[in-house]
Formats: sequence, structure tokens, C-alpha cells
Amino acid sequence: MWFSVCLFNLILNTGNTACRFPGSLQSIVKSPGQSAILLCSCTDPNTRPANVIWEFSASGFETWEPVTQSDLYRNRVEFNETTLLLSHLTKKDQGYYRCNMRNAQFRNFFLRVQGCTLSGQQETPIEITVSSGQSVLLPCSCTDLQTRPASFIWEFLEQHTSAWVPVTQSDLYRGRMELFNETTPGNLSLLLSHLTEKDQGYYRCEIPHYQFRDVHLTVRACTLPGNRQNIDKSQGQSAILLCSCTDPNTRPANVIWEFSASGFETWVPVTQSDLYRNRVEFNETTLLLSNLTKKDQGYYRCNMRNAQFRDFFLHVQGPPPPQYIPFALLAVLIFHLMFLGVFLKTRGTSTKQQGNQNDLSKAIYENYSETVEIQ
Repeated sequence: MWFSVCLFNLILNTGNTACRFPGSLQSIVKSPGQSAILLCSCTDPNTRPANVIWEFSASGFETWEPVTQSDLYRNRVEFNETTLLLSHLTKKDQGYYRCNMRNAQFRNFFLRVQGCTLSGQQETPIEITVSSGQSVLLPCSCTDLQTRPASFIWEFLEQHTSAWVPVTQSDLYRGRMELFNETTPGNLSLLLSHLTEKDQGYYRCEIPHYQFRDVHLTVRACTLPGNRQNIDKSQGQSAILLCSCTDPNTRPANVIWEFSASGFETWVPVTQSDLYRNRVEFNETTLLLSNLTKKDQGYYRCNMRNAQFRDFFLHVQGPPPPQYIPFALLAVLIFHLMFLGVFLKTRGTSTKQQGNQNDLSKAIYENYSETVEIQ
């Protein structure tokens, strides 16, 4: 009986023991994207804090605001009277936190968040629409462009496997991508050029501690006109074949130019034929043939290698057109002929006048001689 009374008094006294907090400031260092746990414990492990409110102050000198009243922590915080859990940390979470028992006792924590925090919203993908053949910048950056993340990776979501695959491991993007983090450490954006329909889909920029940003890329496809274009040229002239899409805002991609003499024979890439050596220039939209001959006559194809193509028929007729003297040269010749005519005419008139003057001088001299003789 006496033992039971003593045990009851011991339990009662233990329950009435007040919680006291350590007086020191606890510092916690985390990276963006990580989680932080703040423990509000008493110096006596047999006691527990009560009536606790968790508060925040960016500098420690400003007003302390309850964590539950800030939109900054919405869906990112869990707490009770002994623990505060913050998830998906960002630079904005850095500052001072207080476990306040509202009886003049509290404990302070300083949370430092260092490293890259990705700008934008993690939950909502960025929507980008471009045309085939163009280039696109997939945005991804730290809030501080001078902050370099420990590492980062761009990935593409494969449709048939639903797996994220690094773009650097795919032959699809070889020679068509560019990064900018060498000059600006916090700029993690990815530039893709010469877009095709295969580039359409979801992309992810990811850094450590589960920080990522998603981009949904839509590529408007190029549709080539279905009709064949006929081109008439003469030998010695040049011909330009234009491979354009029905939508002027799109460009053909992965084009190969081919030739077939009859349109029924095998289509041969223009670049593989000695016939066009030193006479052809081309890109994905234009084929230029110069110094045409009869052998150039036939069918040409702009082939996008995605079951889309456009055909051209080049008809090379007759001998080369007559070579006309350029107008500028003709004008110079006429000018010189006119000048020569004026010069010759002027010279003839001057010679005639000089001859008349000599005859007059001779007559005066003879007349003077006769007068002297009479005298």
C-alpha cells in the first residue's frame, strides 16, 4: 500500500516538471529541394513542450509570423509540438524559425538553404509550340544565375517505354543541341535546332534533391504540296527548285534531294552523282543547278524521309540562248564611236580652213609683187 502511494506521487511530480529549452541557436544547412526537420526538445528528456507555436522571421529581427499563416509553406509543412518538417526547400525558406511555448520560453533555429533553386513551378509543365525545321530554347535556370548546381541533366520521356532517357545518350539529338551553363553557371537551358516531329514530347531539367522542371514541346509538322511542279529551262541556264511547306511558318527537315531520269527508275541522291559535280548547291529548302545540259532533264524529288515528298520535272530544251552584248558595254561602244566621229569631223573642218587661209596669203603676196614691178 505504501509503495503504491509513493509511485503515484513520483508520477504526479514528474508530470508537473516544466520543460526548459536549451539557450543556444541551432543552425541547419540544407540544399534546395531537400527537407529539413526542426526538433523542439526540452533539456530534460522526460518532459515535453506544450502549447507550442512555430514561427518564422527572415532576419530574426523582423516580426515573427506563424508558419501556418504563410502561403509560402502551403502543402510543404508538417508539424506538431515537438517537430517542424519543411519539404522541397527553396532559397525563400532560408531564415530564422522559433519553437515558442508562449510562456516566455522559446528556442531558435537558423536554416541556411544554399545552392541552386530552380525558377518556375515544379507542378506545371511549360507549354511550347514551334514549327518543324525551327529551333527552340527549353528554359531551365537557377533563381540566381551565378549559382552552379552540383549537377544537372536533361531527359526526354520516351512514349513507348514511359521512361526518362538522357538526351545526351540519344542519337536523335546528336549535333542538334547546345547548353549555356559554361558562360552563365545558373542558366541550364537547352537549345534544340532543326526540329522534327520526333522531337515532340516531354522534357525534364533535373538537379539533385528532386528539383526538376518539365517542358511539353509541340512541333507543328511540315506538309508538302501534293502537286508536281514543272520547270522549263534552256541549256546553259540555271534552275532553282524550292521545297516549301503549305504552312509558311514551318520548314522541311531531314530533306534529301533525289533524281530519276524517268520518274520510274531508282531515285538516286543528287550528292552521289558525278553528273552534278561542281554544279549543284542545296539545303533543306532549295536545290540550285547551274550550267544545265540535256542530261539534267528529268524528275527531282525533295524527300523528307517521313513518307512525305514533293516532285519536280525539269525540262531542258534547245541550245543555249544567243549571247547578247550587255547594255552597259553597248553604251560605251556607242559613246566611243560618236566621239570618234566628232573628232574626225572637227579635224577635217580645221584642215579645210587652214588650206583656204594659205590660198589667201598666196594671192596677197602675188598681188603685192605685181604692184612693186609696175612702180
